[in-house]
Amino acid sequence: MAASNLKQEITDDRRSRRADVRVNALIEAGPGRTYETSARNVSAHGVMVELEMELAPGRPVHIALAGLGRVAGRIAWARDGHTGIAFVDPLTLAQINDIL
Repeated sequence: MAASNLKQEITDDRRSRRADVRVNALIEAGPGRTYETSARNVSAHGVMVELEMELAPGRPVHIALAGLGRVAGRIAWARDGHTGIAFVDPLTLAQINDIL
C-alpha cells in the first residue's frame, strides 16, 4: 500500500483502518512478564498481535514494534491466540510509515 493511500485511510477515530503488517514485537506486561510476538495489523489507535497468553482487558502494557520503538497501551481484547492493544496516544502517520 502506498503511503499516500495509507494517509487517506487513517482517521482520528477508533474505526480507523488497519494496515496489514508482519513485524516483530515485544510486549512488557509488568516485571518479569515480557512476551516476544508478531504484530499482524496496526492503525493509529492500536495493534493486533499473535499471543497465546491471554492478558486481561484493561491491563496496561508497553509494546515495542520493529521500526517504532516502545509505546504505552492497554489490552483491549484477547481471544483465539490474538490480542488487541489500544495505544494510550494515537500514532502519527510518520510513526505508522516507520513500521511499514
